[in-house]
Amino acid sequence: MTINDSLGHHLGDELLTQVGAILRHEIRAEDIAARFGGDEFVIVLGDLGRDRNDASTHAELIAEKLQLACGEPLMLDGQPLQITISIGITLFPDDGSSVEELIKRADIAMYKAKEAGRNRVCFFSPELQEIAETRLTIQRELRSALEQDQFRLHVQPKVDQNGHWIGGEVLMRWQHPQRGLLLPSSFIPAAEGSGLIDDIDQWVISHTIERLAKAQEKLSQPFFNLSVNITADLLLNPHLHDDFRHWCMEHAISPEQIELEITERVLLDDHAQAADIIEDMPRLGVRFSIDDFGTGYSSLRYLQRLPLNTLKIDKSFIDRLPAHAGDARIVTTIIDMSRHLAMDVVAEGVETEQQAAFLKEQGCKQFQGYLYARPMPWDEFFSTLQEHRAQPLS
Repeated sequence: MTINDSLGHHLGDELLTQVGAILRHEIRAEDIAARFGGDEFVIVLGDLGRDRNDASTHAELIAEKLQLACGEPLMLDGQPLQITISIGITLFPDDGSSVEELIKRADIAMYKAKEAGRNRVCFFSPELQEIAETRLTIQRELRSALEQDQFRLHVQPKVDQNGHWIGGEVLMRWQHPQRGLLLPSSFIPAAEGSGLIDDIDQWVISHTIERLAKAQEKLSQPFFNLSVNITADLLLNPHLHDDFRHWCMEHAISPEQIELEITERVLLDDHAQAADIIEDMPRLGVRFSIDDFGTGYSSLRYLQRLPLNTLKIDKSFIDRLPAHAGDARIVTTIIDMSRHLAMDVVAEGVETEQQAAFLKEQGCKQFQGYLYARPMPWDEFFSTLQEHRAQPLS
Protein backbone atom coordinates (compact mmCIF):
# COMPACT_ATOMS: atom_id res chain seq x y z
CA MET A 1 0.00 0.00 0.00
CA THR A 2 1.24 3.47 -0.81
CA ILE A 3 -0.17 4.65 2.54
CA ASN A 4 2.44 2.53 4.32
CA ASP A 5 5.21 4.01 2.19
CA SER A 6 4.14 7.63 2.48
CA LEU A 7 2.56 7.89 5.96
CA GLY A 8 3.88 4.85 7.82
CA HIS A 9 2.59 1.38 8.70
CA HIS A 10 0.76 2.57 11.82
CA LEU A 11 -1.50 4.81 9.72
CA GLY A 12 -1.87 2.04 7.15
CA ASP A 13 -3.15 -0.21 9.95
CA GLU A 14 -5.50 2.53 11.10
CA LEU A 15 -6.89 2.85 7.57
CA LEU A 16 -7.54 -0.90 7.39
CA THR A 17 -9.30 -0.75 10.77
CA GLN A 18 -11.58 2.04 9.56
CA VAL A 19 -12.41 0.25 6.31
CA GLY A 20 -13.17 -2.94 8.22
CA ALA A 21 -15.54 -1.04 10.49
CA ILE A 22 -17.34 0.43 7.47
CA LEU A 23 -17.77 -2.97 5.87
CA ARG A 24 -19.08 -4.48 9.11
CA HIS A 25 -21.54 -1.60 9.52
CA GLU A 26 -22.93 -1.84 5.99
CA ILE A 27 -23.61 -5.57 5.85
CA ARG A 28 -26.22 -7.56 7.76
CA ALA A 29 -25.68 -9.24 11.11
CA GLU A 30 -25.79 -12.72 9.55
CA ASP A 31 -23.10 -11.85 6.94
CA ILE A 32 -19.38 -12.35 7.47
CA ALA A 33 -16.60 -9.84 6.80
CA ALA A 34 -12.91 -10.56 7.36
CA ARG A 35 -9.57 -9.18 6.31
CA PHE A 36 -8.01 -11.67 3.91
CA GLY A 37 -4.51 -10.22 3.72
CA GLY A 38 -2.77 -6.96 2.82
CA ASP A 39 -5.51 -4.54 1.83
CA GLU A 40 -7.97 -7.26 0.73
CA PHE A 41 -11.19 -8.20 2.52
CA VAL A 42 -13.58 -11.10 2.03
CA ILE A 43 -17.34 -10.78 2.59
CA VAL A 44 -19.69 -13.77 2.63
CA LEU A 45 -23.35 -12.94 1.99
CA GLY A 46 -26.14 -15.45 2.53
CA ASP A 47 -29.81 -15.66 1.48
CA LEU A 48 -29.62 -13.24 -1.47
CA GLY A 49 -32.54 -14.65 -3.39
CA ARG A 50 -34.24 -17.72 -4.78
CA ASP A 51 -32.38 -17.79 -8.11
CA ARG A 52 -29.11 -16.57 -9.62
CA ASN A 53 -30.67 -13.43 -11.11
CA ASP A 54 -32.02 -12.31 -7.73
CA ALA A 55 -28.73 -13.16 -6.04
CA SER A 56 -26.72 -11.28 -8.65
CA THR A 57 -28.92 -8.18 -8.34
CA HIS A 58 -28.71 -8.14 -4.53
CA ALA A 59 -24.96 -8.77 -4.52
CA GLU A 60 -24.38 -5.91 -6.94
CA LEU A 61 -26.56 -3.55 -4.89
CA ILE A 62 -24.61 -4.38 -1.74
CA ALA A 63 -21.31 -3.91 -3.56
CA GLU A 64 -22.39 -0.48 -4.79
CA LYS A 65 -23.52 0.38 -1.26
CA LEU A 66 -20.06 -0.56 0.06
CA GLN A 67 -18.40 1.57 -2.60
CA LEU A 68 -20.48 4.59 -1.66
CA ALA A 69 -19.73 4.13 2.05
CA CYS A 70 -15.99 3.73 1.47
CA GLY A 71 -16.02 6.66 -0.95
CA GLU A 72 -16.71 9.09 1.88
CA PRO A 73 -13.51 10.86 3.07
CA LEU A 74 -11.82 9.12 5.99
CA MET A 75 -9.90 10.97 8.68
CA LEU A 76 -6.33 9.75 9.02
CA ASP A 77 -3.94 11.53 11.36
CA GLY A 78 -6.29 14.51 11.36
CA GLN A 79 -6.36 14.74 7.55
CA PRO A 80 -9.15 13.68 5.16
CA LEU A 81 -8.25 10.77 2.87
CA GLN A 82 -10.19 9.60 -0.17
CA ILE A 83 -10.02 5.93 -1.12
CA THR A 84 -11.65 3.69 -3.70
CA ILE A 85 -12.39 -0.04 -3.58
CA SER A 86 -12.49 -2.63 -6.36
CA ILE A 87 -14.89 -5.52 -5.79
CA GLY A 88 -14.97 -8.98 -7.33
CA ILE A 89 -18.10 -11.11 -6.88
CA THR A 90 -18.68 -14.82 -7.31
CA LEU A 91 -21.93 -16.65 -6.60
CA PHE A 92 -22.07 -19.96 -4.75
CA PRO A 93 -22.49 -22.52 -7.55
CA ASP A 94 -24.15 -25.91 -7.29
CA ASP A 95 -21.03 -27.77 -8.40
CA GLY A 96 -19.61 -28.44 -4.95
CA SER A 97 -16.77 -25.95 -5.32
CA SER A 98 -14.49 -25.60 -2.33
CA VAL A 99 -14.04 -22.46 -0.29
CA GLU A 100 -10.57 -22.07 -1.81
CA GLU A 101 -12.04 -22.22 -5.32
CA LEU A 102 -14.69 -19.61 -4.47
CA ILE A 103 -12.09 -17.23 -3.07
CA LYS A 104 -9.94 -17.78 -6.16
CA ARG A 105 -12.87 -16.87 -8.41
CA ALA A 106 -13.68 -13.74 -6.41
CA ASP A 107 -10.00 -12.79 -6.58
CA ILE A 108 -9.97 -13.19 -10.37
CA ALA A 109 -13.04 -10.95 -10.63
CA MET A 110 -11.47 -8.35 -8.32
CA TYR A 111 -8.35 -8.09 -10.48
CA LYS A 112 -10.55 -7.69 -13.52
CA ALA A 113 -12.26 -4.80 -11.74
CA LYS A 114 -8.86 -3.23 -11.11
CA GLU A 115 -7.82 -3.66 -14.72
CA ALA A 116 -11.05 -1.98 -15.83
CA GLY A 117 -10.01 1.23 -14.07
CA ARG A 118 -10.39 0.51 -10.35
CA ASN A 119 -13.35 1.48 -8.16
CA ARG A 120 -15.39 -1.02 -10.19
CA VAL A 121 -17.53 -4.08 -9.51
CA CYS A 122 -16.95 -7.21 -11.56
CA PHE A 123 -18.61 -10.66 -11.49
CA PHE A 124 -16.68 -13.87 -12.02
CA SER A 125 -17.32 -15.75 -15.25
CA PRO A 126 -15.78 -18.79 -16.95
CA GLU A 127 -14.27 -16.39 -19.48
CA LEU A 128 -12.42 -14.62 -16.68
CA GLN A 129 -11.15 -18.01 -15.49
CA GLU A 130 -9.81 -18.72 -18.97
CA ILE A 131 -8.13 -15.31 -19.13
CA ALA A 132 -6.54 -15.86 -15.72
CA GLU A 133 -5.24 -19.29 -16.70
CA THR A 134 -3.83 -17.88 -19.93
CA ARG A 135 -2.10 -15.14 -17.96
CA LEU A 136 -0.54 -17.71 -15.61
CA THR A 137 0.73 -19.68 -18.60
CA ILE A 138 2.27 -16.56 -20.12
CA GLN A 139 3.89 -15.69 -16.81
CA ARG A 140 5.51 -19.12 -16.60
CA GLU A 141 6.70 -18.84 -20.19
CA LEU A 142 8.07 -15.35 -19.60
CA ARG A 143 10.39 -16.66 -16.93
CA SER A 144 11.71 -19.18 -19.42
CA ALA A 145 11.99 -16.46 -22.07
CA LEU A 146 14.32 -14.46 -19.82
CA GLU A 147 16.42 -17.51 -19.03
CA GLN A 148 16.61 -18.68 -22.65
CA ASP A 149 17.20 -15.26 -24.25
CA GLN A 150 14.02 -15.27 -26.35
CA PHE A 151 13.53 -11.49 -26.39
CA ARG A 152 14.53 -9.42 -29.41
CA LEU A 153 15.23 -5.70 -29.89
CA HIS A 154 13.64 -3.80 -32.76
CA VAL A 155 14.03 -0.10 -33.55
CA GLN A 156 11.63 2.37 -35.17
CA PRO A 157 13.44 5.35 -36.74
CA LYS A 158 12.76 8.89 -35.60
CA VAL A 159 13.11 11.38 -38.47
CA ASP A 160 13.50 15.11 -39.04
CA GLN A 161 11.50 17.35 -41.40
CA ASN A 162 13.46 16.04 -44.38
CA GLY A 163 12.95 12.39 -43.51
CA HIS A 164 16.52 11.88 -42.30
CA TRP A 165 16.96 9.42 -39.44
CA ILE A 166 17.95 11.35 -36.33
CA GLY A 167 17.21 8.72 -33.70
CA GLY A 168 15.23 5.64 -32.91
CA GLU A 169 12.89 4.10 -30.37
CA VAL A 170 13.82 0.67 -29.04
CA LEU A 171 10.92 -1.77 -29.04
CA MET A 172 11.02 -5.31 -27.70
CA ARG A 173 9.60 -8.45 -29.23
CA TRP A 174 9.27 -11.99 -27.89
CA GLN A 175 10.42 -14.75 -30.21
CA HIS A 176 8.07 -17.38 -28.80
CA PRO A 177 9.13 -20.93 -29.70
CA GLN A 178 5.57 -21.95 -30.67
CA ARG A 179 3.66 -18.73 -31.43
CA GLY A 180 6.32 -16.81 -33.32
CA LEU A 181 7.18 -13.13 -32.90
CA LEU A 182 4.91 -11.51 -30.29
CA LEU A 183 4.26 -7.80 -29.72
CA PRO A 184 4.53 -6.39 -26.17
CA SER A 185 0.77 -5.88 -25.90
CA SER A 186 0.33 -9.66 -25.80
CA PHE A 187 2.59 -10.25 -22.80
CA ILE A 188 3.44 -7.02 -20.93
CA PRO A 189 0.16 -7.01 -18.90
CA ALA A 190 1.00 -10.52 -17.65
CA ALA A 191 4.55 -9.42 -16.86
CA GLU A 192 3.26 -6.45 -14.84
CA GLY A 193 0.92 -8.70 -12.88
CA SER A 194 3.67 -11.16 -12.00
CA GLY A 195 6.45 -8.80 -10.93
CA LEU A 196 8.58 -9.78 -13.96
CA ILE A 197 8.29 -6.39 -15.62
CA ASP A 198 11.25 -4.98 -13.67
CA ASP A 199 13.50 -7.81 -14.88
CA ILE A 200 12.29 -7.37 -18.46
CA ASP A 201 12.86 -3.61 -18.33
CA GLN A 202 16.39 -4.15 -17.04
CA TRP A 203 17.04 -6.67 -19.81
CA VAL A 204 15.91 -4.16 -22.45
CA ILE A 205 18.04 -1.27 -21.15
CA SER A 206 21.17 -3.29 -20.43
CA HIS A 207 21.04 -5.03 -23.82
CA THR A 208 20.32 -1.74 -25.60
CA ILE A 209 23.45 -0.19 -24.11
CA GLU A 210 25.56 -3.29 -24.79
CA ARG A 211 24.43 -3.59 -28.41
CA LEU A 212 24.71 0.16 -29.04
CA ALA A 213 28.36 -0.03 -28.03
CA LYS A 214 28.97 -2.80 -30.57
CA ALA A 215 26.98 -1.05 -33.32
CA GLN A 216 28.93 2.17 -32.90
CA GLU A 217 32.19 0.42 -33.75
CA LYS A 218 30.97 0.32 -37.37
CA LEU A 219 29.60 3.89 -37.50
CA SER A 220 31.53 6.93 -38.64
CA GLN A 221 30.13 9.05 -35.80
CA PRO A 222 28.47 8.29 -32.42
CA PHE A 223 24.73 7.62 -32.50
CA PHE A 224 22.63 9.68 -30.13
CA ASN A 225 18.93 9.82 -29.34
CA LEU A 226 18.10 6.16 -28.83
CA SER A 227 15.01 6.04 -26.63
CA VAL A 228 13.87 3.16 -24.41
CA ASN A 229 10.46 2.75 -22.78
CA ILE A 230 10.51 1.96 -19.07
CA THR A 231 7.64 1.24 -16.71
CA ALA A 232 6.97 2.83 -13.36
CA ASP A 233 8.34 -0.29 -11.66
CA LEU A 234 11.84 0.27 -13.02
CA LEU A 235 11.73 4.06 -12.73
CA LEU A 236 10.94 3.72 -9.03
CA ASN A 237 13.58 1.04 -8.51
CA PRO A 238 16.12 2.55 -6.03
CA HIS A 239 18.98 0.82 -7.91
CA LEU A 240 18.18 2.30 -11.33
CA HIS A 241 20.65 5.18 -11.01
CA ASP A 242 23.61 2.96 -10.08
CA ASP A 243 22.68 0.19 -12.50
CA PHE A 244 22.36 2.61 -15.41
CA ARG A 245 25.71 4.21 -14.65
CA HIS A 246 27.33 0.76 -14.38
CA TRP A 247 25.95 -0.38 -17.74
CA CYS A 248 27.14 2.79 -19.48
CA MET A 249 30.61 2.65 -17.92
CA GLU A 250 30.99 -1.06 -18.67
CA HIS A 251 30.34 -0.52 -22.38
CA ALA A 252 31.81 2.99 -22.75
CA ILE A 253 28.48 4.55 -23.71
CA SER A 254 27.65 8.14 -22.81
CA PRO A 255 24.36 8.32 -20.86
CA GLU A 256 23.42 11.25 -23.08
CA GLN A 257 22.95 8.82 -25.95
CA ILE A 258 19.98 7.20 -24.19
CA GLU A 259 16.58 8.76 -23.61
CA LEU A 260 14.21 7.09 -21.14
CA GLU A 261 10.54 7.22 -22.09
CA ILE A 262 7.88 7.18 -19.39
CA THR A 263 4.13 7.65 -19.68
CA GLU A 264 2.63 10.72 -18.10
CA ARG A 265 0.50 8.41 -15.93
CA VAL A 266 3.64 7.83 -13.83
CA LEU A 267 3.61 11.50 -12.85
CA LEU A 268 0.07 11.10 -11.57
CA ASP A 269 0.28 7.75 -9.78
CA ASP A 270 3.73 8.06 -8.18
CA HIS A 271 4.48 11.72 -8.79
CA ALA A 272 6.51 12.50 -5.66
CA GLN A 273 8.95 9.60 -5.91
CA ALA A 274 9.04 9.76 -9.72
CA ALA A 275 9.85 13.47 -9.57
CA ASP A 276 12.81 12.85 -7.26
CA ILE A 277 14.24 10.22 -9.61
CA ILE A 278 13.65 12.29 -12.75
CA GLU A 279 15.44 15.19 -11.11
CA ASP A 280 18.36 12.93 -10.10
CA MET A 281 19.01 10.90 -13.26
CA PRO A 282 19.89 13.86 -15.56
CA ARG A 283 22.99 14.39 -13.42
CA LEU A 284 24.28 11.32 -15.25
CA GLY A 285 23.35 12.93 -18.54
CA VAL A 286 20.20 10.85 -19.05
CA ARG A 287 17.38 12.45 -21.04
CA PHE A 288 13.68 11.89 -20.31
CA SER A 289 10.68 11.99 -22.60
CA ILE A 290 6.96 11.74 -21.89
CA ASP A 291 5.41 9.08 -24.13
CA ASP A 292 1.77 9.15 -25.34
CA PHE A 293 1.46 12.75 -24.21
CA GLY A 294 -2.08 14.07 -23.97
CA THR A 295 -3.73 10.86 -22.75
CA GLY A 296 -2.94 11.01 -19.03
CA TYR A 297 -3.76 14.58 -18.04
CA SER A 298 -0.37 15.26 -16.48
CA SER A 299 0.08 18.39 -14.44
CA LEU A 300 1.65 21.29 -16.31
CA ARG A 301 3.42 22.10 -13.05
CA TYR A 302 5.49 18.93 -13.39
CA LEU A 303 6.28 19.64 -17.03
CA GLN A 304 7.66 23.01 -15.99
CA ARG A 305 9.45 21.85 -12.87
CA LEU A 306 11.08 18.59 -13.95
CA PRO A 307 14.10 18.27 -16.30
CA LEU A 308 12.10 16.63 -19.09
CA ASN A 309 13.46 16.88 -22.61
CA THR A 310 10.80 15.61 -25.01
CA LEU A 311 7.03 15.32 -25.40
CA LYS A 312 5.73 12.62 -27.74
CA ILE A 313 2.26 13.39 -29.09
CA ASP A 314 0.10 10.29 -28.83
CA LYS A 315 -0.95 8.61 -32.08
CA SER A 316 -4.63 8.95 -31.18
CA PHE A 317 -4.37 12.70 -31.78
CA ILE A 318 -2.51 12.25 -35.07
CA ASP A 319 -4.87 9.72 -36.68
CA ARG A 320 -7.60 12.20 -37.69
CA LEU A 321 -5.35 15.09 -38.73
CA PRO A 322 -5.82 17.48 -40.37
CA ALA A 323 -9.58 17.08 -40.81
CA HIS A 324 -10.61 16.81 -37.15
CA ALA A 325 -10.68 20.32 -35.69
CA GLY A 326 -10.53 19.20 -32.06
CA ASP A 327 -7.46 17.02 -32.54
CA ALA A 328 -5.84 19.73 -34.63
CA ARG A 329 -6.25 22.24 -31.78
CA ILE A 330 -4.84 19.79 -29.24
CA VAL A 331 -1.81 19.00 -31.38
CA THR A 332 -1.16 22.67 -32.11
CA THR A 333 -1.39 23.47 -28.40
CA ILE A 334 1.08 20.71 -27.48
CA ILE A 335 3.57 21.90 -30.09
CA ASP A 336 3.28 25.52 -28.91
CA MET A 337 3.58 24.48 -25.27
CA SER A 338 6.69 22.42 -26.01
CA ARG A 339 8.31 25.38 -27.68
CA HIS A 340 7.60 27.64 -24.71
CA LEU A 341 8.97 25.00 -22.32
CA ALA A 342 12.09 24.57 -24.49
CA MET A 343 11.26 20.89 -25.04
CA ASP A 344 11.51 18.78 -28.17
CA VAL A 345 8.25 17.42 -29.55
CA VAL A 346 7.82 14.21 -31.53
CA ALA A 347 4.66 13.26 -33.45
CA GLU A 348 4.01 9.51 -33.17
CA GLY A 349 2.07 7.37 -35.60
CA VAL A 350 2.40 9.60 -38.67
CA GLU A 351 1.04 7.60 -41.61
CA THR A 352 0.03 10.07 -44.33
CA GLU A 353 1.60 12.98 -46.20
CA GLN A 354 -1.36 15.15 -45.15
CA GLN A 355 -0.65 14.49 -41.46
CA ALA A 356 3.04 15.28 -41.94
CA ALA A 357 2.32 18.50 -43.84
CA PHE A 358 -0.02 19.78 -41.13
CA LEU A 359 2.46 18.94 -38.35
CA LYS A 360 5.30 20.70 -40.16
CA GLU A 361 3.12 23.80 -40.64
CA GLN A 362 2.56 23.90 -36.88
CA GLY A 363 6.28 23.74 -36.17
CA CYS A 364 6.79 20.05 -35.36
CA LYS A 365 10.29 18.94 -36.34
CA GLN A 366 10.50 15.28 -35.31
CA PHE A 367 8.33 12.38 -36.46
CA GLN A 368 7.77 8.64 -36.11
CA GLY A 369 5.38 6.47 -38.06
CA TYR A 370 4.75 4.09 -40.94
CA LEU A 371 4.99 6.97 -43.43
CA TYR A 372 8.73 6.93 -42.79
CA ALA A 373 9.57 3.45 -41.50
CA ARG A 374 8.12 0.55 -39.56
CA PRO A 375 9.92 -0.96 -36.57
CA MET A 376 12.72 -3.20 -37.80
CA PRO A 377 15.17 -5.67 -36.27
CA TRP A 378 18.13 -4.07 -34.51
CA ASP A 379 20.74 -5.23 -37.03
CA GLU A 380 18.69 -4.02 -39.99
CA PHE A 381 18.31 -0.57 -38.43
CA PHE A 382 22.01 -0.08 -37.83
CA SER A 383 23.09 -1.64 -41.13
CA THR A 384 21.02 0.92 -43.07
CA LEU A 385 21.40 3.85 -40.67
CA GLN A 386 24.25 5.52 -42.52
CA GLU A 387 22.37 5.83 -45.82
CA HIS A 388 19.36 7.44 -44.09
CA ARG A 389 21.30 9.97 -42.04
CA ALA A 390 21.73 13.56 -43.18
CA GLN A 391 25.06 13.74 -44.99
CA PRO A 392 27.54 16.28 -43.60
CA LEU A 393 28.31 19.27 -45.78
CA SER A 394 31.62 18.96 -47.60
